[in-house]
Amino acid sequence: MIFLVPLMIFSLYLLVFNPGILTVESFAQLHQIATGKFSNNYPVFHSVIEMICLKIYGSPLIMGILQILVFSTMWTLICKYHRDDTSANSDNFVLQAILTIIISIIPVNAVNSITLSNYVLFSYFLMFLCFLIKVMMDNDGEIDNKFLVVLAVTMALVAGFSNYGGYVALISLISIIAYLFKKNKNQDTFIRLAGLTIVLILLITVASFAIAGDDATDVHSKNDKIDLEGAKSQFFSSINDTPKAGFEDVSAANLGNGNYNLLDSFVNAFKDNKLLNLIFVNPIISLMLTILIVFLQSINKSDDMYLVYIPALANTIIVFLTSTAQSNLSQYSNQLTLYVMIVILISMWINDNNILSIPQTLQKREYTQDNYSTSNGNNYIEGQNSPIDLESEIDQLTSDDIDEILREISLEEEIMEPPEAEPPFEENEEEFSSDLIDEILKELEK
Repeated sequence: MIFLVPLMIFSLYLLVFNPGILTVESFAQLHQIATGKFSNNYPVFHSVIEMICLKIYGSPLIMGILQILVFSTMWTLICKYHRDDTSANSDNFVLQAILTIIISIIPVNAVNSITLSNYVLFSYFLMFLCFLIKVMMDNDGEIDNKFLVVLAVTMALVAGFSNYGGYVALISLISIIAYLFKKNKNQDTFIRLAGLTIVLILLITVASFAIAGDDATDVHSKNDKIDLEGAKSQFFSSINDTPKAGFEDVSAANLGNGNYNLLDSFVNAFKDNKLLNLIFVNPIISLMLTILIVFLQSINKSDDMYLVYIPALANTIIVFLTSTAQSNLSQYSNQLTLYVMIVILISMWINDNNILSIPQTLQKREYTQDNYSTSNGNNYIEGQNSPIDLESEIDQLTSDDIDEILREISLEEEIMEPPEAEPPFEENEEEFSSDLIDEILKELEK
């Protein structure tokens, strides 16, 4: 269910805006692939991934399909982890489903999922890195080899999909190692995680420099509207060249038809509305809301919750420090991280409600002969006509709840345990006086 919601809605956008949303930067990368002349103006690693996909299917449409699948899979894993499907309480799933529908309907998420840009996959993997850090914290820093590899690969991909992603990955790595050190984990874990991550980042970086040249053209667009034809014309006019391959000589397949115009109007109306744009599109608002949620969670639940947001926060700071003219897409990870924080908040709220409901179902009961009886194997309490359904009540408990109940039972048993009886001899020892003993001895002598 969760997987299908973004998959279907985003695929509808891709179908209407076939072959996807292409900007001037998109055509610049496509032209590098077509000519075989790469530069570091755009992440070479992303250009290589794009080139491989275009060899599989010769249209930018393939990148839209890849990005939709990546987000749908990651989001499903994030929701699945923060939901207990074995519990009878379905509120968590319902709230996650509602949130997923809202996220998928917000045009910026659908449009970004089919936009040909390195920032899309960069933002997705940055979101997933924040999630992995949350998983690590939930396990108190205990990570096995499989999780270690997934964490290292994710940080390496974050580094590869952005020119400044390496800084974000290294800051995240340092934060993770500091957390593990704080938890007094095995030093071997630090070394393996740091070593594998750095090796993967170096491999990507070295390969990128080996492939990249210095003569590729870098052209940026100031137009953020959905206008594939305009972006293509602007790019090739600026370099005074023509398309060298079919995949860069694409056109909007449905431009001008009813469905295209309807969806295009909806997207632009959403974007042009100042209030909606401020709430759902502006990355600064997402940044502030996420910081607020992290702060509240840190106060109530965990002092280390801020660690989850460090990758996205590092990205925001680096963007501000290194560039003066970046699109909102470069900080799209702020919105994605906000969505993850909301999922975490929902999970905590559901768990808190479950804990608060325990006294009503398994509250302390004083069982005496007057108010407790057994009949045909059923337990009854005075004033109740039906047996206590202990099995259903226990199913609602978490492991922490069960441990707490066992501790209370243990304390009650210690309090109720009767004092040890003293030996009979010690009880009567003081009754025998010395005069009585002397008299008995005299009688024996006679």
